[in-house]
Amino acid sequence: MYLGANSYSHDSSACLIGDDGKIIAAVEEERFTGKKHEVVFPVKSIKFCLEYAGITSQDLKGIAIAWHPREMLLKRIIREFMFEYPVPWKMFKNSLRKFWRSLFLKRDIEQYIGKLNPDVAVRYYKHHHAHVASAFYESGFDEAAFFTLDGRGEYDVGIWGKVDYKNGIEMIAHDHPLPLL
Repeated sequence: MYLGANSYSHDSSACLIGDDGKIIAAVEEERFTGKKHEVVFPVKSIKFCLEYAGITSQDLKGIAIAWHPREMLLKRIIREFMFEYPVPWKMFKNSLRKFWRSLFLKRDIEQYIGKLNPDVAVRYYKHHHAHVASAFYESGFDEAAFFTLDGRGEYDVGIWGKVDYKNGIEMIAHDHPLPLL
């Protein structure tokens, strides 16, 4: 089974996927804390998913996170903030924190949830691609056009393109945030 986690960002959550690609359990941390758009490591969500499936952290085969640290570093932290004046320090600090914490997801799971099998790898996916995948692979379609529009991915606010089982996600175009004034 595979764990997906959205951590240290708004709407912290976890999802457990079976070996067949079907969703076993998915929940947002706010369901346990009562705090809307909770921004924490999703300890309770991960524990719920594992308990619901009757497994432990040792049984996980892989972990996915819907943020790509390299993309975040290169495109948001360096490309955007280094050339912006005045620097939006709060946004810069939050982006740097999310980047740093995403690198230590495996450590955090072991600290809060339990030891992992040493062979478990953490895979990072671009944020908007994760949105596309979560909609497409559960849709039942063989192919689809997509358009995502979000407050923010690593850098882009939206992408569009096509997706199918043979070629995966093919981004045709993307849109960047407007510069802060």
